[in-house]
Amino acid sequence: MTQLVQRTCPYLRLATDPTQSSSSPSAQQRCYASELPAIPNLMHQEICCLTPNFKLCPLYPLAEVAIERAPDVSTRPPKRRFFLWAPR
Repeated sequence: MTQLVQRTCPYLRLATDPTQSSSSPSAQQRCYASELPAIPNLMHQEICCLTPNFKLCPLYPLAEVAIERAPDVSTRPPKRRFFLWAPR
């Protein structure tokens, strides 16, 4: 059986609808790989999140822990958190 290769990070989702994502960098996307949704900058999305290299992201290994503890994000607005590499 052939396995499909994930081409984009499964934790990059829209802030307004965490069940959806955009195929291009967007300020409306959030990273749900950690306990609090974060705002990755557009360059990080372009070179990491939206490519097969997403597993190289420093937050990706935290995703399994966050998923186990995460409340249902569809019932509350996401909190904002900035990464050091996010534009201010």
